[in-house]
Amino acid sequence: MNTSQNIQTSSASQPSRWIQGHWRATAMAVSVVAVGAGAGLGWAQVGSSAASSPSAHAGMAAFSPDRSEATAKGDVTAALAAVPAVPGTSTTVLATTEPVPTSTVPEAHRLPAPTTTTDPTTMLTRADLVLRPNGLGPIQFGATEEEALSLLSEILGSPSADTGWRTPGCGPNPDGGIEERYVSFGALSIRIDRPSGGDALFKSWSIHDKPEASQFKTVDGIGIGSTLDELKATYSTTVPTYYETLLGWYGEFDMGGVRVSFVAESDSPLARVTGVSVNEYTCA
Repeated sequence: MNTSQNIQTSSASQPSRWIQGHWRATAMAVSVVAVGAGAGLGWAQVGSSAASSPSAHAGMAAFSPDRSEATAKGDVTAALAAVPAVPGTSTTVLATTEPVPTSTVPEAHRLPAPTTTTDPTTMLTRADLVLRPNGLGPIQFGATEEEALSLLSEILGSPSADTGWRTPGCGPNPDGGIEERYVSFGALSIRIDRPSGGDALFKSWSIHDKPEASQFKTVDGIGIGSTLDELKATYSTTVPTYYETLLGWYGEFDMGGVRVSFVAESDSPLARVTGVSVNEYTCA
């Protein structure tokens, strides 16, 4: 018999593939529900109860190859209705198996998943606040004031200092109608900018030489306490220059194409890094 004859014979003598596949899957669901209904009888009794229960027999009968689609559907409906309810539970029958559509928002523009204080699996810690060239851990530059401060307060507690809104004394646009606000959490300080008539947005972070500063590091492990030698071995780094007005050695290193400022004890290879910042104003 050739291939076309095989296909014709198969189509004439058996239900469609959709009918077979759909009702076979439903039969398995009916059998599982029937077994679950007898779970309180013990494992040995479950097997015999499931095999002999009316719902199990009805579910299996619905999938006989010689039954029509309409008859099979009616038997499955009856089988589901015959499943006994388990006290304290409810049964939900899904009407469709179509996949749930996924979000079309590009991943780069999605906000971090909300965190709660009641589910320990979603809580962030200081270790999650990695020093990045485009933000701080999951908080990217451009996040709103509320988003940034809410997440940082959840992780670090209440701010230790807050300047409130003020006009910048230096920087790229000191008189351009932009207000700034510095909020500190111990060794961490962030700057929020608010242009006239615009939204207040997270724009900068800086780490200062305080006891808890060692907990904040770049993805490559550089932070307060790293030596100049370690910094130069990790990033392309300029030689720090001493500024009399600031009483410190200031330099820059490249992190992901962004120039990051740092302060060191001196220009000695073993000098400690005592400050790191991104987008911070240096008023020399």
